[in-house]
Amino acid sequence: MIAAPRLCPIVLSLALLCLPVVPGCYKRDPGYWFEDIGSGLVLTDGEIHSLLLLGRQALETGRIDGEELSTLLATDRKPRLAFLSLSDTRSRARVALGSGRGIVAAVSSAARKLRNQTPWTAAGDNNGSGTEKRKMWLKLDIPQAVMKKIAIDTSQGLKLDRSLFGLAFSKRSGMAFLPEELIAGNLIDKNGILSPQAVVTHVESSGGRVSDYWSLRESPITNLYRFSCSSAVLAGDSFELLRRGHRIVSSVSASEALDAARTAAQYLNKALRGDGSFVYSYRPGPDKAGDDYNILRHAGTSFALLELYRCRGGREIFETAEKSIEFLLKSVENCGDSAGELRCVVEDGYAKLGGSALAVVAISEYRAASGNKRFDGVAQGLASWILSLQRDDGSFYPHKQSHPEGRAEDFVSAYYPGEALLALVRMYGIDGNTRWLDKAELGARYLIETRDAGLGSAALPHDHWLLRALSELQRERPQESYRAYAAAVTQSIIGAQQLQPPYQDWRGGFYSPPRNTSTATRGEALCAARSLLPSDATDKLDTSLRTALELGAAFQLRNQTGPAIAMYWDHPQRVLGGFHRELSDWEMRIDYQQHNISSLLCYATAISPGICPRL
Repeated sequence: MIAAPRLCPIVLSLALLCLPVVPGCYKRDPGYWFEDIGSGLVLTDGEIHSLLLLGRQALETGRIDGEELSTLLATDRKPRLAFLSLSDTRSRARVALGSGRGIVAAVSSAARKLRNQTPWTAAGDNNGSGTEKRKMWLKLDIPQAVMKKIAIDTSQGLKLDRSLFGLAFSKRSGMAFLPEELIAGNLIDKNGILSPQAVVTHVESSGGRVSDYWSLRESPITNLYRFSCSSAVLAGDSFELLRRGHRIVSSVSASEALDAARTAAQYLNKALRGDGSFVYSYRPGPDKAGDDYNILRHAGTSFALLELYRCRGGREIFETAEKSIEFLLKSVENCGDSAGELRCVVEDGYAKLGGSALAVVAISEYRAASGNKRFDGVAQGLASWILSLQRDDGSFYPHKQSHPEGRAEDFVSAYYPGEALLALVRMYGIDGNTRWLDKAELGARYLIETRDAGLGSAALPHDHWLLRALSELQRERPQESYRAYAAAVTQSIIGAQQLQPPYQDWRGGFYSPPRNTSTATRGEALCAARSLLPSDATDKLDTSLRTALELGAAFQLRNQTGPAIAMYWDHPQRVLGGFHRELSDWEMRIDYQQHNISSLLCYATAISPGICPRL
């Protein structure tokens, strides 16, 4: 939220307010508003970077000295607006809107307002006596396309994608909100309804005049401006162009994928509670953690952290995973026999096939990461219970049962059988007993030849757990049927990917609007399938698979919370690095982190074999 333009004469110590840049030349903000903006300004990446550097220099020193400007920046004299948002990386950003004749003047005006709002020194402490530069995130938004005077009924929904467009009220009110402010403050909900109380709260916290907003509310019809921006951020010395508050990502290297996975792990480190559980879900807008929990997803998260640890190391990652496994095993109970040989994971009075299966998978990864065998006995009890649910044809029943009664529930999961097969293969890796492989083969045969028999390519489940299980089973008990099945699922996944979406940043995702975790799980599936492709697979299929992986990884990184959006919430460090539900839905959940970590890790090893030699 920005303060109303100040129209009184103000003497500035920013030389860039006049062009050419001459120290001692001062001009006031002319007070332009959105109706004054004409044609947009087409800038190069370098010119946007230069403007951010100018803004940072103005904030740190109060003046601009000798910065070279492109011809366009130096000669632009049209009315311009520029938002600058500034955060110290630990608290919510201050936002200022400047205007001027030319974009350089507009940026300098915004910097002056920010400097007045937030006393700023280049040094690390408040009095400027230190030598280390103070940390800052600085974001620039240049309003471009403006739809003028949208007459709306504020009690009805706005036709506004709040992740793409900002909203401005009248010039007299001085109120304008960036898309990130609309989302972070929930000023407009997902249905486009403007929230008066949310606007008031946001205006008050930003030092604005609430009375101006309420005067606008007296009439049910209000004229608004909808605008889009060219946006970029400086986080330290890192410069990134933005769309929807996310960095623009078109390709992902192996090292970038691993860095993103590690950053998501750091989010989980911060989400770990003292008892070893995680903050299961979190919505940064209302700063609210969910009350529910899912021990199955907890087990999968432990597994993903240990996978990452085996690749990249990091003591904190291992300690988080170890504490989370210790919490997980508190949910293990005797299940179905007096001798206690059968064990299952119980949550809220129910035992689920998938929960016990992923507990085995997590234990096996812990053993591989640490060499510690202390949980082997628990894993054997869990795997034995899984076998007790397998029928003669290889299927599993029930998928869920009450505990301790053992009453079967009318519930079927498409993913539990694949999770169970992976657990059985992993159990073989723990104790070498071939009965686990025998039963895994039986289960795989049922899924391929019975459950999914006759399904067309489009109808095949995009089951990442099953393909991971088949990939590992193939190493011990090779079958051509696994290869053929993997090829069919690969073609199904590739055919469902967004390749020509209505919005460019949807490209590479799945569903409409595309969901982040759905994309990540399909990345896991494709990575596993790549090792299973038939020996006579065409180069075209392998090339298409690799392209799908690359597009998916780029989409995933667009859904990771970086400084440019974290800065608009009250606790930026809490959300930094977390993957959220989708491009315009900011719920963060532990399984979103789990699947993105596993997918990006697999992607990195697929495009750069040997990058994780311990995997």
